[in-house]
Amino acid sequence: MGHQQNQIQQQHHLQKCIIIDSDQVRTLLTESILIHHLQSSLSNDTIHCPQRQNLCINNNTNRNAPPGQLLVMPAWSQSPAIPYIGVKLVTAFPHNTHMGLPGINASYLLSDSFTGSPLAFVDGTEITHWRTSCISALKEAGELVGAFCRGLLRPEDVVGTLAELVRGSKGGRSRSEEVTVFKSVGSAVVDLVTAQFIYEKHLQGSSD
Repeated sequence: MGHQQNQIQQQHHLQKCIIIDSDQVRTLLTESILIHHLQSSLSNDTIHCPQRQNLCINNNTNRNAPPGQLLVMPAWSQSPAIPYIGVKLVTAFPHNTHMGLPGINASYLLSDSFTGSPLAFVDGTEITHWRTSCISALKEAGELVGAFCRGLLRPEDVVGTLAELVRGSKGGRSRSEEVTVFKSVGSAVVDLVTAQFIYEKHLQGSSD
């Protein structure tokens, strides 16, 4: 374990559970540094990722309202490189839109995998946005290289990335006959290493 990781482990035992909101996440991250972290971390085979739970939440006060959903997505590792337990909780309540409320909410709890102590609550929507954008960019890069080599695509055929589309710097479909296809490649494993990076960047900033 390196010196920096030793410092982080020591901070775990001293640190009270913190809240990292969406504004803080956007301050801490850039696509390039998160992509680099994902590239180096996703090869770690010590991360356990059970099947996510999808639970139905019936509305007992309004039986005409559609049921809500609770998605529970856990992952954990006791590797010195990733000493964390992470759980993303996503709630989907379609009738919220009629009340001017978000239909989907997400939060992420990061805990120490050696003591079980809670370390941070991180905005789950931001985690989903960043990890989806960056992991898709990694996958796109690998798939495009193969397509270029086989002559199926030319570099000039690519007008943008998913990350640029999400940011709004590139437009989507401009004609009805065009088709947009997206394959999600995210998982609880990617959520965990993304939350790890956000948390450790936050600790580094607070100790500077």
